[in-house]
Amino acid sequence: MAIVAIVALSIYIGVLLIIILQSYRKDRQEKRSERNLEIAAEEATQLIHGGDPQRAVALLAPLHDARPYDEAVGLKLAAACTLSGDADRATRICRWFLVSNPESFEFLYQLGEARRAADDLTGAREAFERALAANSQHLGTYRRLSEIYRRQGRIADLKPLWQKAVASLPNGAESRAAVAEAFGGEPL
Repeated sequence: MAIVAIVALSIYIGVLLIIILQSYRKDRQEKRSERNLEIAAEEATQLIHGGDPQRAVALLAPLHDARPYDEAVGLKLAAACTLSGDADRATRICRWFLVSNPESFEFLYQLGEARRAADDLTGAREAFERALAANSQHLGTYRRLSEIYRRQGRIADLKPLWQKAVASLPNGAESRAAVAEAFGGEPL
């Protein structure tokens, strides 16, 4: 009887060790996978800034397919698509993420960039205006809106936009100069 108990205990301990080992291996694989994702995302960022968005798309697309809910990968892929001339794909990616987070400044801004690249000024303006509502202190958004307002002939809308920019940014000469630079000079 003691021998049966010892054999049973040995089997139980063996099974536990196998479970622990499998869990350890899985954890190591997940950590390795996370690290590989970080490396690939960093490489894609360097490719985007280095002027090779097509290679960034090729690197990011499989990551996005494997992790479709990863916002960081989706945002980088959308930026790379925009820069590589695939504004429609970038638009689809941004809109997909905006369904679950409609106030995401990053995806609203990137959607504006994608629509601007597609020469859809109305779509770009709408996205940038929503981005501005999500983050009223982003000078780049004011810059893009002032550019679009000028291209659309909406000169009368520049002064209220200027006033909003000045009111929402920190006080001081540097902020006012940055706003003036973003607008290409102070609107009348």
